[in-house]
Amino acid sequence: MRRSCLRLKCPLQRCSMLSSMRQSSWIAVVFPTKRLEKLTREEEDADMPMFYNYWRKKTLNEMFKMDVLPLVFDEDKRSRMNINIEQEVFVRASYRSMYQRAAFLRRYCHDKAVLVTGQPGTGKTLWLWFMLVCVIASQKPVVFHYHGKTRLLHDGCVYLITESPSYFFKRMSNPPTRFQLFTWCLIDTDQRQLDPPMYLVESGTAIHPVQVSLPNSGTYLSRLKRKTTSFDMPLWSPPELMEGLKLDQRYQNVLTALTENNDTIQNCVERYIGLERLVQHYEASFGQLIASERVQSSFQWLLDQLILKYGPIPRDLYSAIFDDYY
Repeated sequence: MRRSCLRLKCPLQRCSMLSSMRQSSWIAVVFPTKRLEKLTREEEDADMPMFYNYWRKKTLNEMFKMDVLPLVFDEDKRSRMNINIEQEVFVRASYRSMYQRAAFLRRYCHDKAVLVTGQPGTGKTLWLWFMLVCVIASQKPVVFHYHGKTRLLHDGCVYLITESPSYFFKRMSNPPTRFQLFTWCLIDTDQRQLDPPMYLVESGTAIHPVQVSLPNSGTYLSRLKRKTTSFDMPLWSPPELMEGLKLDQRYQNVLTALTENNDTIQNCVERYIGLERLVQHYEASFGQLIASERVQSSFQWLLDQLILKYGPIPRDLYSAIFDDYY
């Protein structure tokens, strides 16, 4: 059997061959204790180790049933990750299907990296955190490169990787005598616009890179020295945009003020410059809706109007509503 399943011409032949493979024909990358001792362990009371061990107690089936994924690391859902993204992730249907596609490639075409591109603000980084939680819940080791830091999450511990650990990421055999399960490697280059370390993306290593990046080929393709499969982050539908808006803390503040604290419309609107201007601009429709305390209907109507102006990009739409962006 050839190494790459993509070389099989007939899809039916490929599916038949893949379905006949037994689990015992796969081996995973092993990290010997002596090699782990060469890395620096992150303190157990730091955010990432607590986050890792919290989600290790969950299962992949639990992840797939969640519509909202809180980036927390305790049962009270109070201790949240100190990261510059939303603290709750709306789990879109496309997030699950993209995870399944990436998992298929890791298992059957592991020499191909995955590159996820999309417009800024479409949720690529949020999807990567969803991927991280799914991999943790499936009890797999994972390398996570985020905000310039590279970590190895393995067997309940988080290790900081500060230089190229070539002894970790070599192929077991080339060509392999049996199919291998390469280590997940999740890479975010969208936030800092910096290239990831070369040992995370170059060919000939026993890791499976999944990289999210802006759609600018000059920032990654020239350095991604291995075959890639590209995923495009789908644009958001209006219902998804409304569900995402409900998770925005500013929307929750307006809703609470109007429905529970009996605050006035004027006081709520004045707290957010963008919202105040939108009420003035769409006074005949949006102003009347929100004044009648039909908050969800008024924001749904407002989203529909702003989609025509900015497109279905959640970051732009939510900024237009609450910030001085209109």
